[in-house]
Amino acid sequence: MKITPGKLAKDYRRAYHLRDFVKAEINLGENLVYNIKIQEGNKEPEEEELAEVIYSLYGEEMFTVDFDTKEITLLGGLSW
Repeated sequence: MKITPGKLAKDYRRAYHLRDFVKAEINLGENLVYNIKIQEGNKEPEEEELAEVIYSLYGEEMFTVDFDTKEITLLGGLSW
């Protein structure tokens, strides 16, 4: 399954019952670990490890990220 940062932001907003618009931005941090900045409304963005967010939303541990598009591909057996 492929996920864009926009879809991930929508799913995050829905999962955590957030009222404001949520924006997600994926960055490659130190040690080649992907991080995600999640901003709710006008609040200061919070940075988390992308793997933790993906696991909490989709229950999946294995994924890849396209360096150009930042599109996430889940590699597990989830079917939607």
